[in-house]
Amino acid sequence: MSKLIKNEVIFRLYDKYLLRLIYIEVTVVIETGNQLKGYIQRESKKFKISSNYGYNYYFTRVFLEELYKKNHNYILKGSIAQFTRLAKLERPITDIDLITCGKISDAKDIIDEVISNTNIIKFKILNQFTTTNATINYKILCDFDGKTGRISLDFKKDNSIDFSEVEMPNYFSKDKSFLTLSSSIEEHLSSKLYVILLHLKLYSELSREFRRFKDFFDVHTILGSANIDQVKVIEILQRKIKEDEFLRDYELYGPLFKSDFIKDNQNNWDNDKKKYQFLTDTEFKDAVEVTNEYISKNK
Repeated sequence: MSKLIKNEVIFRLYDKYLLRLIYIEVTVVIETGNQLKGYIQRESKKFKISSNYGYNYYFTRVFLEELYKKNHNYILKGSIAQFTRLAKLERPITDIDLITCGKISDAKDIIDEVISNTNIIKFKILNQFTTTNATINYKILCDFDGKTGRISLDFKKDNSIDFSEVEMPNYFSKDKSFLTLSSSIEEHLSSKLYVILLHLKLYSELSREFRRFKDFFDVHTILGSANIDQVKVIEILQRKIKEDEFLRDYELYGPLFKSDFIKDNQNNWDNDKKKYQFLTDTEFKDAVEVTNEYISKNK
């Protein structure tokens, strides 16, 4: 996607001699922050998301396109991977999750190079740190002629992920596709189920607050929108469970979610529904039941 958004404008001229309309195509290039603002506002309104998420989506695409121009060996995970597989958004993209199969230092060097190459859109690192699970996190300020947005980027090394090449779908009207590597829909779904099970065990056995309600929404969305290789999903999920010391002995028997789980967490679901701007009106009860049924019938 070019950093300059091209918007085609058609002027209609009346030729009094030929007695017909003449169409002249003129290309108008977005070069200023105000032009970008108008574009983001129109697109955000069309898809019923906030302008902040609109800027986030736009800058995310620009950053990823520049990254894949430098190196094609990054694998998308998380919400951006779900977008590549479903070719639609049911909630706005909030961050970038990347995987590298090579050296983490080499991957970091390329990301730093993309950030330092400032053309029309300028990237600036606001914060950078490494988490306890060896994930490098960036908070990046993006600036297009004074119109700014912030994107969050996480990346780590993983040699076990299931992925393939896929085009970045178009969503906003002036998006341009580019090739990416992205985790498979089965890998993505199994990751969602794994995280739900992990937090469920923390919730039920250690009385820890359950915080992953958007994952229920994503599972509900994926199962209703994609063709899934069920065997592959369960194989990947079982591997993730066996590799986790806390979940290793977890028995997937009986109803995973007790009857009071939905009642006790309805307000938290409602808060996340507003916070993450779920674009489909999905009931919490339906999302939990779909997740529970899927795991139960495949265990």
